[in-house]
Amino acid sequence: MSVGINVKLNDDIYKAAARYFGKGKGKLNRNAFINQAIAFFVKAHERRQLAAAFKRASLADQKDPVLQAELHEFDSLIADGLPGHPYDAPR
Repeated sequence: MSVGINVKLNDDIYKAAARYFGKGKGKLNRNAFINQAIAFFVKAHERRQLAAAFKRASLADQKDPVLQAELHEFDSLIADGLPGHPYDAPR
């Protein structure tokens, strides 16, 4: 499904992008180029939002004493070697 839109591009942006679309080997038609550019922008924006959410969650986890105690216990178990774990080989 497609949606028709009217877009006004800044001349400098259009001139910089124009070398990638048109007729010729390795070039996209203008609509495909714009679709790919928007898809890239959406993925980049979602990635930035995910990174911000991860950072907020990480900071919240640092303030949770119960979670910090569990992580400390887990780190101790790893440092001591997990019994029966395949990576629990003599060093």
